[in-house]
Amino acid sequence: MLGHALLVFLSLVTYSPSLQTTSPSSCKMLILHVWPTSFVGVFNCRISEPMDLGWTMEVNFDKGARNLKTWNVDTVSNFANVNLVLENQKYNEKLLPGDYLNIPFTSEYTGAIPHASVKIVPKTSAPPSTVATDVSDDPAVPTSYNYGEVMHKSILFFEAQRSGKLSINNRVPWRGDSGLSDGADNGVDLTGGWYDAGDFLKLNFPMAFAVTALSWGYIEYPDAYEATGETDNMLDCIKWATDYLKKCHTAKNEFYYQVGSVGADHGNWGRPEEMTMERPSYKATPESPGSNVAGEAAAALAAASMVFRKSDPTYSETLLQNAKELFEFANDYRGNYECNNVYKSSSFGDELCWAALWLYRATNDQTYYDTALAFYSEFKLGGGSYAFSWGSKKVGIQVLICKLSKGQHTLSCSAVDAFLKNWLVGGSIPRTPKGLVFRTDWGSLRYSAATALIALLAADEGINPTVYRDLAKKQIHYMLGSSGRSFVVGYGVNPPVRPHHRSSTCPDPPQTCSWANFRTTEENAHVLEGALVGGPFINDTYLDERPDYYHNEVACDYNAPFQSAVAGLKHLELIGQL
Repeated sequence: MLGHALLVFLSLVTYSPSLQTTSPSSCKMLILHVWPTSFVGVFNCRISEPMDLGWTMEVNFDKGARNLKTWNVDTVSNFANVNLVLENQKYNEKLLPGDYLNIPFTSEYTGAIPHASVKIVPKTSAPPSTVATDVSDDPAVPTSYNYGEVMHKSILFFEAQRSGKLSINNRVPWRGDSGLSDGADNGVDLTGGWYDAGDFLKLNFPMAFAVTALSWGYIEYPDAYEATGETDNMLDCIKWATDYLKKCHTAKNEFYYQVGSVGADHGNWGRPEEMTMERPSYKATPESPGSNVAGEAAAALAAASMVFRKSDPTYSETLLQNAKELFEFANDYRGNYECNNVYKSSSFGDELCWAALWLYRATNDQTYYDTALAFYSEFKLGGGSYAFSWGSKKVGIQVLICKLSKGQHTLSCSAVDAFLKNWLVGGSIPRTPKGLVFRTDWGSLRYSAATALIALLAADEGINPTVYRDLAKKQIHYMLGSSGRSFVVGYGVNPPVRPHHRSSTCPDPPQTCSWANFRTTEENAHVLEGALVGGPFINDTYLDERPDYYHNEVACDYNAPFQSAVAGLKHLELIGQL
């Protein structure tokens, strides 16, 4: 995917208020990625003077850029894409000395990449303030959605992401066999798995997180799948990924975590069935450890072993054995994996604790629970959390400990409650005018969907159930249409039709597929059923534009918590508690 998991700081302000100075704030343009006719960057400012009432940014290119797009700002003027004046939005109007402001942008170019000077100045007056409300409180907005249909389509999205030799009952007719030589560079079979997002990279860190999130939802809400006739499809969905993760565990202390080169992959726009670019494979070993990715894979396989315990006990036991070995590998040889991978976490302690908890839940072996509690203390996992995501399992760990202790581990239960309070109206996280809790501009819906799942799981443990179930319902309903449009491809009113996704963009052979298909404003050639796009701007505006990977790309780690949250809502509907 085009930078889907570059550091989140690109769209955030980082506070360091201890740095006090009255010197002018300094800005510059940073280029993040370059393609033959376009590039991605940020206007980066280090704030050295208080900006209490907002700010204005002046950008002057030495030559014209083309089709320049910016995020997190309003455009006051734009003269021929050479001289621009941008200004703050409501949520980022106040800056303090020591803050860093990053305004992402994309631009096309001809010849040499244009250079730019950037300047930021404080405003002397502020516009009238607005108050975010919850659109679901408007009686004119529908509040009932077909959860079964959404679950069905979301599973189809994962099928559209499949790599390898497809089964004879493939339900996505525009997809075929692909990546059949994956792993050949190292003499191993790494065929299968899911393509990560809108690209053709196979990245086991977010893939394993998606498996864990999907398995968690199935374990807690099996009645939702049974009632909608999706049980077999869900089991098949999870197994496609666990078969691959199991393949990647090529020796006791060895785990392949990536197939594909970021640069080569992102330089290509075409069909996966016709890939010709380099697809190297990378592995973690005792000499080059990967505790974060091996730990997440251990958690995924342990959770999935519970999914298959009744339907296929032999397969379940195989997954569990792999999970145990991967956990030992992750713990015995500690360190984060290093590669040109865009998914990197700053620590591995949460993955070790996460894996130990899932192993305890799968085995009922007290040793794993005691080990998890030791990790909980060692890695200080009881504090606040930014979000539940591929990069941070902290609040997921807190929910699991609260559950497994039957509420007796009061600190973890309280930590979950404190996390969720920030997502309520009046909490510390901003909201769009129509009620989406807006954690960040890049893929805002993935965070809200994951929090909706956490809210449902917390409610199941008796943590403020009425309030947190309502929070989950309203966030998921925003994605399904309460904002006035759907953000799920192929579902609801006015859904996205130009998601940032290569294979669905490409028409059927013998027609060719290239960057020309990326640049066209036509709808994607195929409907990517069930895919959750990144989401709107903070003012609820959404532009269904393929190049805008901040708001319009899709990813497995977006859809997995979303899928499980929808299953949770279907469960509540079935038992009459929605």
